[in-house]
Amino acid sequence: MEPVPLKRLSPRVYAWVGAGGGTNAGVIIGEHGVAVVDALLTPTAGRNLRERIRAVTPLPVRFLVNTHYHGDHTFGNQAFAAEAVIVGHRRAREGLLRFGAEQLDFFRRRQPLLAAEFDRVRLTPPDLTVDPGCTLHLGGLEVELHYVGPAHTDGDLVVWVPGEGVLFAGDVVFNGWFPTASEADIDGWVRALGELRRYSARIVVPGHGPPAGPDILATLQEYFETVRAGVAAARARGLSVEEAVAAVGVGGLVEWQGRDRHAALVRRLWEKLPTSRRG
Repeated sequence: MEPVPLKRLSPRVYAWVGAGGGTNAGVIIGEHGVAVVDALLTPTAGRNLRERIRAVTPLPVRFLVNTHYHGDHTFGNQAFAAEAVIVGHRRAREGLLRFGAEQLDFFRRRQPLLAAEFDRVRLTPPDLTVDPGCTLHLGGLEVELHYVGPAHTDGDLVVWVPGEGVLFAGDVVFNGWFPTASEADIDGWVRALGELRRYSARIVVPGHGPPAGPDILATLQEYFETVRAGVAAARARGLSVEEAVAAVGVGGLVEWQGRDRHAALVRRLWEKLPTSRRG
């Protein structure tokens, strides 16, 4: 895998932006060390990220923050385990320990060309768990970890760098790609986006897709609200779930990719309806 160049977002903050909607990561540099946000999908990707960090600073990586437990954000953890404290919400640790093997099987099926990489994964959960959050002190720069779940998962952390105006939102935010919601709490996700809109973020780094301005938070919140209302309206009209999938639109996200995820979101919202009120 060819290492992705780090994108400089501010004098002390960089992002690794995954190609084709792949996983993003973050690099935050203080006077005394570095905090990394997410470790990518494979041990090789994690090592490539570490090499890119060494190209921009000689300082050690002191912390690796997992925004949630999913393998595309945690399977690279082992590349940092020897030097960094791995931090995550307690539910993210629980999720990786409980569902890590299942996640490996999922990604093997999804990306069979990386099977050898997945065979090298050693599940490496957070060493330090937080609930609801904490502040990392890197020397002249504070990095705030905030629990905003349940949303995309029940253990979502965001990483806020107020001194730089940069928010690493993990998979609470997608940009250009429809969000995955197989285990999501949509009501909680809407609330979380509302909370993040109160931050004074200049740049929002999503879990997938290019960094954006703060308007992406409202865009995604409005999308969820539109779909939620559309599913309720379809139910009131007596439609079946597949008729609802066909009827509920994507709002202003017509250019976004991964339309099958939109259909999955409609089905997930439908599953949450009381049985007696479904079509």
